[in-house]
Amino acid sequence: MTETLTRVNRVSQVAPLTSARTVPLRDSWGRTARDLRLSVTDRCDLRCSYCLPRGGVKWVPRRELLDASEILRLAGIAIHRLGITQVRLTGGEPLLRPDLLEIAAGVRESFVSAGLDPQLALTTNARSLAPLAAALRATGIRRINISLDTLDPNRFAQIAGRDELAKALAGIDAALSAGFQTVKMNTVMLDRVSLREAPELLRFCLERGIEWRAIEYMPFGPHAVRVDSTQQLDFSQLRPTLEREFHLEPVRDNVDIHAPATRFVVFNSARTQRLGTMGIISSVSAPFCANCNRTRLSPTGVVRPCLFSDLSCDLGMLLRSGASDDELAQAWAGVTWEKPSGHGLGQQDFHSPTIPMAQIGG
Repeated sequence: MTETLTRVNRVSQVAPLTSARTVPLRDSWGRTARDLRLSVTDRCDLRCSYCLPRGGVKWVPRRELLDASEILRLAGIAIHRLGITQVRLTGGEPLLRPDLLEIAAGVRESFVSAGLDPQLALTTNARSLAPLAAALRATGIRRINISLDTLDPNRFAQIAGRDELAKALAGIDAALSAGFQTVKMNTVMLDRVSLREAPELLRFCLERGIEWRAIEYMPFGPHAVRVDSTQQLDFSQLRPTLEREFHLEPVRDNVDIHAPATRFVVFNSARTQRLGTMGIISSVSAPFCANCNRTRLSPTGVVRPCLFSDLSCDLGMLLRSGASDDELAQAWAGVTWEKPSGHGLGQQDFHSPTIPMAQIGG
C-alpha cells in the first residue's frame, strides 16, 4: 500500500503556527494525523512474552514521567492547535496510573472547550478494571479495548506471566455493565495454538456483544518473540479456520479507511442468523500505512509519528525547558512531517525499534 504514496510540497504545509491558528498534523506523504495514542505510563502488571521480558525491565524513573498537568497541556495543544479529534489512553497498563481519572476528565474537557465531540477511548488488560469501570465511564470515556490473548488459564499464565485470567474476565464483565459505547477485545495471534483457539474466542465475544479483533503478531522491539518454526502461524489461515464454524461477510457500508481492522459481519454457518461483528488486523501481511492517521505521545512526552520508527521528538524535555505552546506545537508538526511512508516490516533493511512497546504506547 505504501508505494502508492507520493511526497507533497513542504512549503504549503509548514507555515509558522500562531496562537489563533489550528494547523493539522500533516506528513510529507499527504496523510493527516487525527488520532492521538496517549500513553500515561510504561509500567504494566502483566509480563506478556511479546512485550516485556520475564526477568523485569528498567522502568522509566517516575520523575521523568509527565505529571497530569503536563499530559493535559500537551493533549490540549493537540486538540486545540493540531487538529486531533480522538484520543486513546494507553500504556503500559493505564489503570496503574493513580491519577488516570483526572487525566481522562481533563482530556474530555479539552474536547469540550474546543467545541468538539469528546472522542475518548482506553486500552487495558482489564486485570484491574472491575473496580474502576463505572468511574472511568463517568469521566467521559466512550470506548474500551481489552487485550486478552487466550481463554485458557494455563496458557494465559504462560503468555502473561501471571495466573490471573479470572481478574481479566471480571474486568470484561464490569466494562459491559458500565455501559461503554463499545467494548472490543484484542487478541494477538502468536502461533498455531492461537489459531486453534480463535473460534472459541470469537464465540465468547459474540455471546457478550463484544467485537473481537484478531491482530497479526508484529515482531516489535528488543523483546520480540521468536516462535518455533513448527508453531509459526500463517495468518492467512485465520479466516478459513473461523469459517468452518461461522460465515463472515466483509462490512462494506460506512467503512473508516483509517481504521486498521478489516471488519466482518458474523453469521451462523447456515447464514440464517446475524451474530455480531469482528475485525482482522493484518499489520504485517496487509499493512495499512497509506491510511495511517495516528500520532503517539509516550509517558515522558516523546512524540513518535510511526510505531516502527525511531523518529521522535522529546516534547517533554522542551516543555520542562520552558517552551511555549506555539513552540511545542511547531515541534510536533515538524517531526510529523518526517514520518516515513511505511513501517518496512518484511523488508531486508527493516530495523525494529530499540525500546519496548510499553515505553511507546499501543
